[in-house]
Amino acid sequence: MSKALLVSLVVLFAIFVRLYNLNQMGRTMDEDYIVEKGWKFVDMANHGDFTNPYWYSVPDHPPLANYLYGLVAERDVIGFNAQAISLDHAYQGVPIFAYNLTNSRLLSILLSSLTILLVCLLGWEYLSPFVGIAAGIILATIPFYLGLSQLVFLETTFMLFFTATVYSFLRYLTRPTVRAALVTGILFGCTLEAKQPAILLFPLLLALYILKRRLTKLPDMKPRFIHLLSIFGAAVLTYVLLWPMPWFHLPQFLEHTYKMWFTGGYGYPEVFRGKLVFTPIYYYGVYFLITIPVLLLVSFFLGVGSALLSKRWIVYALLLWFAIPFFGQSLFILRQHQLRYVVEIYAPFALIAAYGIEQTMKRFAALRGAKYLCLLLITIYMVAILWKSTPYYLDYFNELVGGTKHVYDTKSFQLGWGGQGEGAAGLYLAQHAAKGSTVGLALDTIKNIRRADGLRFAMYDNRKQYDWVVVNYYDVIRDGFNEEPVKQKYKLVDTVFADGAELVHVYKRK
Repeated sequence: MSKALLVSLVVLFAIFVRLYNLNQMGRTMDEDYIVEKGWKFVDMANHGDFTNPYWYSVPDHPPLANYLYGLVAERDVIGFNAQAISLDHAYQGVPIFAYNLTNSRLLSILLSSLTILLVCLLGWEYLSPFVGIAAGIILATIPFYLGLSQLVFLETTFMLFFTATVYSFLRYLTRPTVRAALVTGILFGCTLEAKQPAILLFPLLLALYILKRRLTKLPDMKPRFIHLLSIFGAAVLTYVLLWPMPWFHLPQFLEHTYKMWFTGGYGYPEVFRGKLVFTPIYYYGVYFLITIPVLLLVSFFLGVGSALLSKRWIVYALLLWFAIPFFGQSLFILRQHQLRYVVEIYAPFALIAAYGIEQTMKRFAALRGAKYLCLLLITIYMVAILWKSTPYYLDYFNELVGGTKHVYDTKSFQLGWGGQGEGAAGLYLAQHAAKGSTVGLALDTIKNIRRADGLRFAMYDNRKQYDWVVVNYYDVIRDGFNEEPVKQKYKLVDTVFADGAELVHVYKRK
């Protein structure tokens, strides 16, 4: 089959596994905030309002993802509260969005599918057609990344531009022209505009450049140093042009950035290995080992071993692409949410794992098509995992810790940190609770539960009585909510499961 056909099939597969259960996870943390912020930016731009303090008073994070989501958010708006004022008092009125942010989530699927396309093309071009196709399938089926890419998260945009920047820079190193450098710089600037951790591209690109010079002879095109300056210069210029407002209010912008990144105290408290602790420096290392399916881990480490023995600059480049963001962000004190904040490692991970499959299967040359058989088995294995975990991919844990159910039973790690399952609980109430019923919510945040007309929702207070009570597991294990008094007064009538783990309980008054 042709390259275009094979790559297209992988991308269509990626789109399918994201579409078939879209919206089943329910709304999760940050989604409404990201979409609302984007909608406001687009609304102000449409009205020529570029002096509103809202442009610079909400600098966490840079707004490229908000711009993109804002362009489609209008189709998710079902009303407008003109009396409401944003938290910073800079914007009058609040759009009301449909519970399922379907159009915005479709954009996430598009962005993540483009990332998978880039990984396919990169692997095909620099390693082999097999590595390109295998890497695309692996990236398309990693549970946590799949879950993120079905939702409105900044990480989806960040992942796309981070991957595109590295790919473009690798192409620049192959043929270092001014045009290639400028394209890389623009993509770099877009990545900086997507999320602050893009700053790690500076050491990564420099390391890749040094690696290429040491291991191979660069094409005799000069001036290379000016090329590098043009990449970094174009990146900074792109960043400023896409978001110029903060630079006219630099003291406020720098103060906010400093507080967010350098005054985190001891870090972020999370249930980790059975205890509520400030997340340690090896946090991402542990989650890497326990949230990626074991066969993919084996393939990855085989790929690392093969890469170290290969002396090929491109596989060394993949190792750097994985290691620099992974270890660099491990130093950032606010480690949390599993691998959400190191999402950019998934692209090189998929390529290294695919390379490991190919190199290992070369030992079975007598078995014709061994690597394709291995890829087929891994694909079946991944589809089985997704089928079993659907739709709560953010709560997947692998065999090394006994799976998600064992994690729940042993209380070793937290589940439901984004509000997963609260949509299903709200849907149950809409179908079974009589109008006028009161609902007590023992949730980390009450904004994610699906609301039904005619029901009265309030934060749970043990001194009061409700017709219904909803308790999520995260509030129990992370925030210490005592569920026992609820069990004494109310009857458990519904449970939302994630691969055997109980994410949300719905109780009815006895």
